Amino acid sequence: MVKWWDNGLESLTYDDILIRPAYSQLSSRTDASTNVYLKVCNKEYIVQPIIPANMITIATEQMIHELSKLDIIVPAQRFQSKEEELASIKLSKPFFKAASVGIKERDRTEFIAPHVDILFLELAHAHSKQAIEEAKWIIRNYPEKLLVVGNVATADACKAFRDVGVNMCKIGIGPGATCKTRTVTGCGVPQLSAVLECAPIMPVIADGGIKNSGDCIKALAAGASFVMIGSLFAGTDEAGTQRIKGKGTKIYLGMASNEAGRVSSGNVPEGVAAEVPYSGNACEVANELLAGIRQGMAMVGAKNLEELREKAVFQRVSGATIIENQPHILFRK
Repeated sequence: MVKWWDNGLESLTYDDILIRPAYSQLSSRTDASTNVYLKVCNKEYIVQPIIPANMITIATEQMIHELSKLDIIVPAQRFQSKEEELASIKLSKPFFKAASVGIKERDRTEFIAPHVDILFLELAHAHSKQAIEEAKWIIRNYPEKLLVVGNVATADACKAFRDVGVNMCKIGIGPGATCKTRTVTGCGVPQLSAVLECAPIMPVIADGGIKNSGDCIKALAAGASFVMIGSLFAGTDEAGTQRIKGKGTKIYLGMASNEAGRVSSGNVPEGVAAEVPYSGNACEVANELLAGIRQGMAMVGAKNLEELREKAVFQRVSGATIIENQPHILFRK
């Protein structure tokens, strides 16, 4: 017999809603603060709510070095030697240091863990016995580290990791710009609904589906502590691909694409490679996103992210609204 989640009600993604404007006492849009406060080992850090994806061509040494200037966490990617990953980590200023590890590479974890504040335990579908056991091992051996596990998309998965002591989960099965997990496997949860379902359980990072700063603020208003972004940083100078000769574009590699070289024998690729517009310096891109988030916060009268979550009111919209949301004069013939 077929089972239906939530009695078959529609699940939502970012384009399905808008946040209703509200009364504001802020004197300027710049009065809104995007600061996130994290405690690790009794030390409090102030960081920003956007995190570049820990992918081969995004979390490069140059990206880590550049964005640490803005107090943005960039977790070093694990698809390199452990020595190369450690060298990348050390490029971050006397700031939060973050690294990615897998479930079958404890030698990497043991090599990297003493040098970082945050460990990202990474696998495509983390709601598994192996991932839970690995999380327990990391917590047992490195209890002072902040542990993020991902990716998951359901409350059940978050409860499982919360109950073993994980600090934060990364939310997103299939919403990424270069991801085709949903078309290959038929599995996933629309990203806004996934965040709304998981954020009440534990702190979460909304990973994937972010096309602009408006999507960032919708994810943060839905309860995410951070948003993880790939495609918007893929066109920057700091991303690890060359500009295509004769074009104002760069290549963005999905981690599960053939081009990224990470597809195991016998598996179908769950990602693609695509061109993205060249977008210049990563700090400029990040500053534009943060400015857009502040402007959205001012639209609902929220002076900080906690107030945003309290004050934001979501409104369902029609498909026609997606067109109206754009500068639609550009689409007229």
